[in-house]
Amino acid sequence: MKRLFDITVSLTGLLLLSPLFLLIIAVLIRLDSKGPVFFIQKRMGRNLRPFNLYKFRSMRVDAPGDGPAITVAGDPRITGVGRYLRKTKLDELPQLINVLKGDMSLVGPRPEVEEYVRRFRKDYEDILRVRPGITDAASLAFRNEEEVLKDKENPEEYYVNILLPEKIRLAREYAAKASLVSDIRLIVMTVAGILYPAHFIEKTIAFSTPYRKFAVMGIQAVIFALSNYLAFSIRFDGNTGPYIGLFFRFLPLLLLIRISIHFIFSMDRGLWKYVSLADVIKLCFSITLGTGVFFVTVRYILGYTSYPLSIYIIDWFLNVFLLCGIRMFRRLNDVYEKKKSSSGTDRRIMVIGAGDAAEMFARHVEKSIYYGYKIIGFIDDDPAKKNLKIRDIPILGTRRELKNIPEFRQVEEFLIAIPSAPEAVIKEIVRDLRQYGLPIKTMPRLCDILNGSNPVGSLKLIEPEDVLFRAPLLYESARLRSFIKGKTVMITGAGGSIGSELSKQVLSYHPASLILLERHEESLFMIDRRLRLSPDSDSVIITPVIGDILDEGRVGRLMAEYQPQIVFHAAAYKHVPLMEDNPYEAFKTNVIGTKIMAEKSGEYGVERFVMISTDKAVNPVNVMGMTKKIAEDVVRAIIKEKGLHNLTSYMIVRFGNVLDSSGSVVPIFREQIKRGGPVTVTHPEIRRYFMTIPEAVNLVLQASSIGNGGEIFVLDMGKPVKILDLAKRMISLYGHKPGIDMDIIFTGLRPGEKLSEELFNADEEIKSTPYEKIMMAVPEEMNWPVSGILRALNHNMIRDRQDVISIYKRLTNGRREHKRFGTELKFSFATDFRNGTASPGTLLDISLSGFSARLTQDFPPGKKIYVNISGDGNGRHRELNSQAEVIWMRRENNYYKYGLKFIHAGGDLSEILADYIEELHGGDSGLYMENGINGFYDEGDTSRGEYWLGSGRG
Repeated sequence: MKRLFDITVSLTGLLLLSPLFLLIIAVLIRLDSKGPVFFIQKRMGRNLRPFNLYKFRSMRVDAPGDGPAITVAGDPRITGVGRYLRKTKLDELPQLINVLKGDMSLVGPRPEVEEYVRRFRKDYEDILRVRPGITDAASLAFRNEEEVLKDKENPEEYYVNILLPEKIRLAREYAAKASLVSDIRLIVMTVAGILYPAHFIEKTIAFSTPYRKFAVMGIQAVIFALSNYLAFSIRFDGNTGPYIGLFFRFLPLLLLIRISIHFIFSMDRGLWKYVSLADVIKLCFSITLGTGVFFVTVRYILGYTSYPLSIYIIDWFLNVFLLCGIRMFRRLNDVYEKKKSSSGTDRRIMVIGAGDAAEMFARHVEKSIYYGYKIIGFIDDDPAKKNLKIRDIPILGTRRELKNIPEFRQVEEFLIAIPSAPEAVIKEIVRDLRQYGLPIKTMPRLCDILNGSNPVGSLKLIEPEDVLFRAPLLYESARLRSFIKGKTVMITGAGGSIGSELSKQVLSYHPASLILLERHEESLFMIDRRLRLSPDSDSVIITPVIGDILDEGRVGRLMAEYQPQIVFHAAAYKHVPLMEDNPYEAFKTNVIGTKIMAEKSGEYGVERFVMISTDKAVNPVNVMGMTKKIAEDVVRAIIKEKGLHNLTSYMIVRFGNVLDSSGSVVPIFREQIKRGGPVTVTHPEIRRYFMTIPEAVNLVLQASSIGNGGEIFVLDMGKPVKILDLAKRMISLYGHKPGIDMDIIFTGLRPGEKLSEELFNADEEIKSTPYEKIMMAVPEEMNWPVSGILRALNHNMIRDRQDVISIYKRLTNGRREHKRFGTELKFSFATDFRNGTASPGTLLDISLSGFSARLTQDFPPGKKIYVNISGDGNGRHRELNSQAEVIWMRRENNYYKYGLKFIHAGGDLSEILADYIEELHGGDSGLYMENGINGFYDEGDTSRGEYWLGSGRG
């Protein structure tokens, strides 16, 4: 059916427009610049089959080789005629030929060039199950794309990382629910967008605004005269000749009466864009009064009884219709502007509540371009309202039915529009909605706005759960309650993000005593004050202690005085770039501080010592991660060396980033959005694991309660989240359109930063626990002497970053003694670099005879790819993830050989590859280091300043 529709419409269009094709546009293009009339470019079609797309040429002939694949406003490559063709979309008319050929449809995802499709291949495999089209929702939403890209430093990077993913999202939605009805709707909207003179109307309104009063009176006077003339024309079937004198004779009197009455009723002062039912009633009354006064004056005062009675009635109807119509047109123009500005980029919201507040919100969303929302439907707990509508938006059911409502799959956000509800009811609704993992907003009460507690224009404080991309998980257990209740608990770093939440949650389980150890005075004061305001504090002795975990004597005295039974060690430095610049402080606090706390806990008989670790301790590449990894090994070494696990149960809990902690991206993004942007992201592919602070702390406590000693617990944090996606969600939650209303800029990876984090080291076995979200990492047994290293560890060992690296390598190298890798070494290429993981791809085999890099797929020089370096043997596996760029390529027989430049490695490249090569060959590997850069060199190449992988020596 759709194909028949496409053929019929496109064939009709070509026949009707053929003179325009052949005579006007073609001549103008040839007169404006040399070259062919048509521009033909290869695009990717249905099922990823390439085809030639036809357009009228709007750029210079040499344009494709003289700049990026995208264009921006004012691009010098665009010709004069081309600018007009692009603005009116006439340059796309030849694509009707593609529709007839079956390459395209009238409506469908816009076809992209092969380069962009390869970057987002998985998405396009789903999208291009349907034919690409001339127009779609993305074409309407980003019709001003060239203006958006105009001032960007790198327009192509911005397009690929910001705008194209949004287009892909809209295209996926279309492909999932394509229908002939939706196609016709998009065609109508596209034609309206081209033909409707919105720009002219807006300019006219803007021009007349300073003279509004005179303009309004003038328009109304024209309508009075036009209505009266049309009344004569209707009454006499268009034969107004014999009666035109009567019309002109009484027109001045009619205008005087109507203008005077409209002036008395202030009909020249109302803003038409806000016309309401009250305004319409007042307008009708004014017109009725004017008609009555005119009738009495003409018939009884002037005594002219031959003026047709039907003229009075028809004139009244026409005045009501035209005067109300022009006011409604002003409102409709705003609605059109709203539709034009959104067209798919609005956030899809489900409104909880179907009362006055919900109707008011729907009304504002409908007409204002400043509300970036599309209401999917209303939810109300009154079952009698189900299937009714508010402003043509359906009431879909109750909260209990939410999961089973088909429209729920489209929802991106919730709005609770019940401002009159008690706070307890709102909290209950929020708890109920949190299970869906979607952002939740609440509509403030008018009294809150008036008294300033929720000022108009203030930014809503985004909750961490709103940007989690999943539902938070919180467990309750009797075991945890009995684990803490009645115990004396000490928390180090109690004023920090994790420490303060630990203090709060531990307090809720009613320990006998809670010791808060913190060296930052203000933080300690704030958490102590917060805990004392809690009703749980009545039965708990809370002791705030200012102290430093590096003060061994002070720690010992505190242990002796308070005799803690449980110690949660959360004190640590965690800011990666800062620790790169301050390795001495990082080592002191994270390593020496942990050593002191762990040893003193064992010395004073603490029942359970829990160290809070981080995913940055896994295959660390930065000072912070290395110091936390050393700290993990210190705790394990203390257990092994001193046997203190018989008295003290030591355990480690490792997890990734927590949302909204101090120094994390959420408060940074919030501040940047509040300032009006731009929002800064270090790299478009950077990903992190995320949890909310309460969620992470809850799982830390659960893990602590099930441990017996010696375990490394790892929290399952779900799938890693792209920081770019998090930035987009936060911008959207604050009512802006990412990349359009607010810029996102890429600042480059910071010192010590990896593209992606890991939760397990390669030598760790993964085991399950009674809790689904808590796993256990079982590392290799420590077969190396640790007593000497433990005794030697002190802050005087550290002067700079290299000292931290040396200590880390001493520990890790000791663990590798007598361990050999197998004889297999492979490079696995993930062709979908955007994913940031080494997904199955074409293998690049590194032969032992000469490291001949061979691929069965052609990757051109300059292409960036994601590389996974892995090796297996003797039951052991090592791997490293890295970003690389193809530098050179040459074909040998049926294979391709490459030179690669490593751009960013998620691990110590020299260490891992040196292990492989030296253990496999026992000789010079061709591995070198220069200014901290690791890599291979091509034996026939003299440029050793880069790191290369080529046909180097074995």
